[in-house]
Order: sequence, then structure tokens, then C-alpha cells
Amino acid sequence: MAQYTLLQFKNFRFPYNPRRFSVQGGKQMFCQFAPGMGDVVRQLGRRARTVTGEGEFFGTGARGQFEKLWALFLEQEDGLLALPATAPFYAYFSSLTLVGEAGENLLRYAFTFLESDREAGKHFEQGTRWTVAAGEGIWQVAAGAGVSVAQLYRANPALYTGELREGMELRL
Repeated sequence: MAQYTLLQFKNFRFPYNPRRFSVQGGKQMFCQFAPGMGDVVRQLGRRARTVTGEGEFFGTGARGQFEKLWALFLEQEDGLLALPATAPFYAYFSSLTLVGEAGENLLRYAFTFLESDREAGKHFEQGTRWTVAAGEGIWQVAAGAGVSVAQLYRANPALYTGELREGMELRL
């Protein structure tokens, strides 16, 4: 069972999850009318997932948090997106909107991520070790290694007692 986590994109971990977000998937379909047969429908493949949401930053650091998020939005490359209750996947940060200031020390925002075609995992053999890099969380390790978060916890019981640290070696 995947563990609940804070929303994270690349090395930016949201200080708290947005109040609302959704993950939408779809399929590309082809439909053509054929005389005597009616509609002929064909599935052409899966479409990229779209993640949308709204949240707010509050407190004395609200503006600084939004500025960090804006700087991340301006980057051109895709990055690993970790959401609560889903496996991480690579995505592009495709839109960011400052919705308005509702009051002092409160900034509301809306965002959209679009799944990229880059594969999240490299799929390592069992028994392989992974050295945790700076800023890496459990979701990034799992996605990068092509294993589930649950598999990491089963193979590394020490994870139950503390956080991931840079340089820590994990069994895959």
C-alpha cells in the first residue's frame, strides 16, 4: 500500500498539500460511421495524465514559497511528480496561476502538470542497492528504481523508524 505523502515536484516539496487536486487520464479514441455497420470505434492509446489543483501558501513565508514555485515553473525540463496515493511519474509543470491575495500572508494559486513520456523507473534487479542522493525522498527512490514504496519498506525495515538521509544505502 502506498504511503500518503506531500505533493512534490522535482526538489520542491509543498509545505502542505493543496486543498484540491485531481488526476485525469484519458484514451485517444477514433470513431467513424460505416454504412451498414454504424459507428466503428477504435482505441488508439492512452493520453498523458493531467494533474490540476488549487492551494494556498500562508504565514510570513507565503510570498517566498510562491516565488520558489514560480522559479520551478519557469524551468523547461520535466521532473518527477509525487502525489499522495499514486506512483510518481515524470511531468511538465505546464501552468501556474496566482489566484489572488485574500489577505495578509495568504497567497492562493492554481497549477497544472502534464505527464511526460519519460519512464519513471529503470527496473533494477532484486538485491541491488540504491544510495540516497541529496533531496531524494522515498517516492523518488521508488520511481527511480522501478519498485513500489511498499517494496522499499519491506526490504528496508529501518525506514519505519526514521527519515531517508543522504548517503543511506537501501536494498531494492
